[in-house]
Amino acid sequence: MMLRPAKHALALLISMSWGLGLWLGLVICLVNGVFVASATGQEAAPQGNTRYWTTNWNFDSIDVKQLNRRLAQMGVGIPIEMEGIVSVNFKVSVPLNAITDGRKYRFEGLVRSSRLQLERVGLEDFQSHLRVADGVMTIDQIQAKLSEGTASGVPNRVAERKRNASRVGTVSGSATLQLSPIGDIDASLMTESVAIEPLHQLLLTIQNRDDREPLDGVVSGELQFRAPLKEIRDIRLWNAKTNLRIAGLSRGDALPLDVDPASISIADGVLRADDLQVRSTEAPELSARVRGRVELIKQQRFALAIRADNLPLEVLTRIAGASPSRFGEGQVDVDATASGELASRKWDLKGRVASPKLRVAGVDLGLIEHAFEFDEQHLRLAPLRSLAGQNRSDLILQEVSANYQLSAQQWLLSNVDARLFGGEITGDASLALDKRERSKLNLKWRGLTPTVNAQLFSLADVVISASSSGEIAWTIPAGDWSRLDDQSGKLDVRLESIKVGEATVGELHLAIAKNADELQLKADGNLFGGEVTVVTRSDVISGMTWRDLWQRPAQIDLSLDALRLDRLIASVPRQVLVSPRYRQLRGQVSADIEWTGTPHAKASDSPWESEMTVQLEHLSMGSVLLTRRLDASVRTQGSSVTIDNVSGNYARGRVTARGQWNLVENDGHLDVQVDSVDATDSIHLVSESVAKRVQGKLSGQFHLTGGRSIRARGAVQASDAFVAGVPVGNANCGLLASYSLRSGQWDASFSSIKGNVARGQLMGQAKIKSSYRPKRFDLASRWSFERVNFAKLISDAGGGNSSYAIGQVRGSLTLAGEGIASHSDLRGQFKTELAGSQAAAIPGLSEAQRFLGAIPLAGIRVESGRLEGTIAGGRARIDEFVLSSPQLKMWAEGFVQLDSNRMDIEAVISTGNFETSQLTALYLQAASFTALSPVSLLIRINQLLSNRTIYVDVGGTLADPKLKLRPLATLRDEVARYLIAEVLGLNCAALSSGNPFDLQD
Repeated sequence: MMLRPAKHALALLISMSWGLGLWLGLVICLVNGVFVASATGQEAAPQGNTRYWTTNWNFDSIDVKQLNRRLAQMGVGIPIEMEGIVSVNFKVSVPLNAITDGRKYRFEGLVRSSRLQLERVGLEDFQSHLRVADGVMTIDQIQAKLSEGTASGVPNRVAERKRNASRVGTVSGSATLQLSPIGDIDASLMTESVAIEPLHQLLLTIQNRDDREPLDGVVSGELQFRAPLKEIRDIRLWNAKTNLRIAGLSRGDALPLDVDPASISIADGVLRADDLQVRSTEAPELSARVRGRVELIKQQRFALAIRADNLPLEVLTRIAGASPSRFGEGQVDVDATASGELASRKWDLKGRVASPKLRVAGVDLGLIEHAFEFDEQHLRLAPLRSLAGQNRSDLILQEVSANYQLSAQQWLLSNVDARLFGGEITGDASLALDKRERSKLNLKWRGLTPTVNAQLFSLADVVISASSSGEIAWTIPAGDWSRLDDQSGKLDVRLESIKVGEATVGELHLAIAKNADELQLKADGNLFGGEVTVVTRSDVISGMTWRDLWQRPAQIDLSLDALRLDRLIASVPRQVLVSPRYRQLRGQVSADIEWTGTPHAKASDSPWESEMTVQLEHLSMGSVLLTRRLDASVRTQGSSVTIDNVSGNYARGRVTARGQWNLVENDGHLDVQVDSVDATDSIHLVSESVAKRVQGKLSGQFHLTGGRSIRARGAVQASDAFVAGVPVGNANCGLLASYSLRSGQWDASFSSIKGNVARGQLMGQAKIKSSYRPKRFDLASRWSFERVNFAKLISDAGGGNSSYAIGQVRGSLTLAGEGIASHSDLRGQFKTELAGSQAAAIPGLSEAQRFLGAIPLAGIRVESGRLEGTIAGGRARIDEFVLSSPQLKMWAEGFVQLDSNRMDIEAVISTGNFETSQLTALYLQAASFTALSPVSLLIRINQLLSNRTIYVDVGGTLADPKLKLRPLATLRDEVARYLIAEVLGLNCAALSSGNPFDLQD
């Protein structure tokens, strides 16, 4: 194995030197236009009895890509991609009187190139001297620098490693070939820091193989090689010696290994490896040493020894180009020896192996501390301590032993006794080696409980475990095991305590029988809390394989009875489930499904077809019942699903649906109609935070389409609806929504909202979407309203008694927020105007009657008023609330808690005759005595108005206000100034001058 890189590098350089020189001479007349050539010739003096015609061949700027393409048309091209310019200078002597004697020809000259590209191998400053004389070709002065183009898309760890390593390597050497008569090849090659990957890719191209993941590392060392040209493929005739060293051998981001052999040689038919060592600079604890001797002739005796510590199997698996999850994972310690004679099929392998945690083909084998013995008749693997009489109950793999016999016709395995995975396997088997024989498998097992690391629909890694018992009697013809038509037998398996992750699935009994022309599968069991029955029958035709069968069985009848939805969801990995909320789903699923298909037809001719009826009963999420029963009739053809009908109750209403969907492309259409569903319960399935803030009944029609997200377009009608505690009455709007199955993110836009609320009209638009923070949502909305009876609005929202007084408002509201979980996350602003309202309709004014004069508030009509404020921190802040009429003046500011409707408001209320002339006279009378503060002036005016102005604190709720009288003297100056100027309509500039009469006309 260590000789391969050097061998291919040697072949590459020799081929370049010899091939370019010889081919140029043979095809010079056929490649006219590819290069510019000059040649001069003359008859040379005789050498002995031979007369020579000597010619100088000088070829400059040869395009090797075009040359190779022309040669390929002649059938002698090199099957690799090559680019570059080559120059050749040859002196050619042709024996005129010995044309047929190959030993008489003379060639000598140089092949040079500043840059050649062979696949991913870059040769820089390439030069080689070539000489042919007396039937011997000598290639010497071989010099080249090997480089590799920059790799893209490699992991950071690999990129860093490559940046630290030299990308340019050098190759030098010489070779001699005995051509006439055919003799030996004798070569010497030196390499320094040559990258493995381009050589590896070149070799794969020549072998027509593909390897997507790059092989990293550099090779340095020297190679001595001698072999007969006629039998160069026979390794037994080689004489070679190498001390090549490989540094940083790895694939992808795997741990790099350094391979340093002291000496590997082949001589006299014997292969020797004195001391091959494997280490890693990134893992000092890793080490492996191998030494061995193999006779390639006669009895083929061999002797090997290996000792390794902390050897990572996944690294070796990846270097070999395989997937660790399908082969081996874990670190192992090995101490083993092997000897024997391959010619007589005798061997003796024994040693010890240990691993803290070993996984093979995705199956966990756990702790390994075992000794093994393997010869031509017996196999035994046993724990180390059990050999000394101690029980090892802590091991998954207990003991394996078997006898076997190997012949030219078959391999017989008998007395199989394996104790592993908590159970036992017994029986015998035979493997046919002759095409006329048949392989047989007769095994029984009980109590096996392996743990398998698998992938669930390629979405996530899961751990699957079960306790298995059963037996198999199966006969297979020698050759292609995948062919099903010539096989026969029975398989009976019982799986108990099936678990996916930590979720308990149940138990299953499986029986498979194969006779001449039919395969049957029957399964029944208790899975996910319900009963499952499967019956499969397939006609087996000539040439049919297992793959044909599993892709399209002829017929499958599947019955599911009352499977529990919560147990189904519990088996879904967390990384697959869109939201943890769906683990709260409860209910039962039942179905009758019939699949049909033609096993020997192409997928496009006869795809899977099925018909099924599905019942979903008592579906709930947490404590919210979503449906008592939902029925569906579905047909499938390949990946296309046709939903003929879905109907049932949902969220205390009705839902129907029909449409078509492609499961592979996640695209299709679905028409859904809901009637009188409860808003809170129906939205609970999508967002719990939104559902808590929406009440009422919803109806609508929606058209769903798919793609990366499921999109819905339609119309919604709401009745008796509340949003965030605010009644919106009966409304209708357009809907545009989307839901991402991958991320669980959603959004919904409500356009052209129109509705009737509190005997008025409501208009607006809103958009809500899921937040990046769990259990929260974002909101952006704008609203306007006309002639809304705010007394009824407050009564409906707060639960108080409705008033017969009339109070109408109009205005606007903006409401928004990000990451909304409660009222405190809302922000917005509002602005309203009162028009034609009765004073008794305003919360708190009726309770203020007892503090005022004889004028009854019930008879006062408010001509104008305004209310402005903002929403933030869970409160509605009233920046200004002013009412004005000839008999009533009011000013207020404060807060209302959104979650409880509790008020914290201060207000000033005045009743009486507020004609301008009377107020001016009172104002002049009060201000004529001396300069007063705003509060003192307001108190004086109140005294002149018979004490009909009060200052109160308003508490309680909107439905049940509580008033507390406060002295006017505690009123703030700025408030008093505002009341005098803005509410009473008097000029407060006099308060800052000594004489108020100075301001009069």
